[in-house]
Amino acid sequence: MFQLVIVIISMVVMIVVTTIPSTIYLGGQFRVLYLNAKGNIFLDLIGQQQQAAFLAAINQINNKTDGIYDDLLPNTKIEFAVDWGQNLLNSPYPNLYFDGSMGSFYIHNGLPDVSLVVTTTPYETNVALSEIFIGWDVPVMTCNSTRTEFSHGLNYPLSLRMPAAESFDAVALASLIYNYYKWEKVSIFYTTDTYGDDCYHEFTKYGDMYGMEYLSIHAFPTSTTDFRSTVDKINDVGSTIFVLLMDLSFAKRFLSSVYYLGMLKTGTQLLGTSAIATPSLWSDFNKEDVRYIMEGLITVQNSPELYFELPQGKDFVSLVNHLPPTITIGPDGNEICSNATDSVGTALYYFEGICVGYSDLLSITADQIDPKTMMTYEAVFAYAKAADQLIRNNMEVTGINIHNYLANSTILYDNSSVGEVSFSSGEETYSYFGRGDRQTGHIYKVLIYHYNESEVNYNDTSKFVTVAVWSSRDGGFTCRREIHLSDGSFYLDCNKAIYRTADRKRAIDHQPDVYKHLSGFLKYFYTIMGALIIFENIIFIAGVIYYRDTKTIKNSQIYIILVVNFAILIGSVRPIIGAMEPNIRLCQTQLFVEHICFRLLFGTIMLKLWRIDKIVNATSFKRVKISEFQLLQIIVGHLVLLLLLLGIIVGTDGVYIGTDSSVKSNQKTITKLCKNTNTPTSSTVLIIVFAAEIGYLGLASYYLFLTRAVPASVNETAIIGPSMFGSI
Repeated sequence: MFQLVIVIISMVVMIVVTTIPSTIYLGGQFRVLYLNAKGNIFLDLIGQQQQAAFLAAINQINNKTDGIYDDLLPNTKIEFAVDWGQNLLNSPYPNLYFDGSMGSFYIHNGLPDVSLVVTTTPYETNVALSEIFIGWDVPVMTCNSTRTEFSHGLNYPLSLRMPAAESFDAVALASLIYNYYKWEKVSIFYTTDTYGDDCYHEFTKYGDMYGMEYLSIHAFPTSTTDFRSTVDKINDVGSTIFVLLMDLSFAKRFLSSVYYLGMLKTGTQLLGTSAIATPSLWSDFNKEDVRYIMEGLITVQNSPELYFELPQGKDFVSLVNHLPPTITIGPDGNEICSNATDSVGTALYYFEGICVGYSDLLSITADQIDPKTMMTYEAVFAYAKAADQLIRNNMEVTGINIHNYLANSTILYDNSSVGEVSFSSGEETYSYFGRGDRQTGHIYKVLIYHYNESEVNYNDTSKFVTVAVWSSRDGGFTCRREIHLSDGSFYLDCNKAIYRTADRKRAIDHQPDVYKHLSGFLKYFYTIMGALIIFENIIFIAGVIYYRDTKTIKNSQIYIILVVNFAILIGSVRPIIGAMEPNIRLCQTQLFVEHICFRLLFGTIMLKLWRIDKIVNATSFKRVKISEFQLLQIIVGHLVLLLLLLGIIVGTDGVYIGTDSSVKSNQKTITKLCKNTNTPTSSTVLIIVFAAEIGYLGLASYYLFLTRAVPASVNETAIIGPSMFGSI
């Protein structure tokens, strides 16, 4: 009995859980008709295209035998309602024609059954739609508006968007700056209005991800007129790459001021959103000022029309061309409109004597299709995929659930015009691109202001030429080949672009490196000092040889004295080397000079003290005798071993030209130096050399201590000690 109850409960639960809706409802809002100034109704061809794409996508999804997403919503049909007007919305566009049929949105008991409304109307109409449908928990997906305000979750918590927001320009700029131009240090200038603030947050979000360094950040209220402190700051930090995130009117005031204040020097680079690429920005400047300010200026321009160059875009054109014609010819030879209606009777194809459905699109080409038409097509598939996932996860297809899914997941379209569409989530009140804004699939032209020296009209929009295309799919930068188009515009090979630099090549993101050299005074000083030491030692050596038969010289062992002075003579070359510009041969010579001098000087002193200790402090009665020749043999043996070790260092590339550097005001000061230990072998050998030299010092100090009390007749240690430590 108990098992039977369990089985019955399980069956009931299964029936409840697996209930699949037979119908879901999608709304559409299109500007298909409009009124002219005289009150006449005209067909809006773009709105017609967008509605046609909307209907085509629904038909493909509902048709389970056409091979197009037949497994999408396999047991559920999309019913739709299309409305051409919203007289209840108080639209600021009086030339829009509205039929006022809000009933077309399936309002039952005061609530709409639609779980999403797709719209291609302008920003203000989108706002009005959003404000109405939020009361019914129905999201609105715009396929037209790019205004950044539509991204703000506080004001529009159920909004979704297919095209790129205006502030997405900043994402393209950040990617270009870091991934293509390889600039890592920038200064940012932005306005604290909605546009500038949104652009700033998007740029720094991606800049932080890339690891950019912001040398300075300048935020301006839109009323700012004095920019002197800004220029002073730029001069202090030494920035050369300037990112402008501001609208047209402020950019005009800002650039005119900083230009005359001297901030736009040769070697600097301006980049900005598409707002600053408007010719009217420069109307108050003379042509030479315009040329200098805009020279090499880089901007980006959202260009959805480039989708048609992709395989998906070409497939979409083919799809449109195969839509059935709206207008047919009847038996009497007259045109017939299909007069089809949606589920609640709203005319889709026939209105006021005008066919407004698919129309006669059999031979339409890519340049005749509005790019946002594809976005309308994809918006339907986005809705269908979201609904499909909700049903598969046993969730109700409601507006809230549709929005949450689209705003928090990635949807891949295998056959769409864009290929990949991502909707990013975000829980904060103001979530930039975090309330359902599309983040991938956007394509931008990269524009650089390029002038011709022989032309005089510098404030001409054609001077902004396309040099490349940037795609948000992978952040890729595609250099365009040079093409002159029929409309007078042209693409320029990005490798031929000019910049505001002395050599017209791309700028660097720091002040030019400064190589530090010895002043002329120090060069002369070191050279003269080395020469004087050499001269002094030659005189001393000549004196030793001349007085070699005197008792003092004989008792001090003349050859040992000559070896010590020869070591000093070699060492005196070191100041002269230091006065020269380092090169590899000079550095190798320096290595030999330093270590040979040290080995001969302190090695000889150590051996001399060792000899004195053995003679004076002998503990046996046997006479100890160590000749001068024997000492020379030991010195030569040590020297040969040293030369062998130094030869290994040089032979294994252990000597190289290195640098020491310091950075101030974004400018690196570099000092070229001779450095060693470039390889593991040379490092090991150099450690042995230094260990031996430390051993010489240790032994010399030890024997100096042992011979501290020698008789006055052997008084050399009284001089050797101070001399040795003075030499160190």
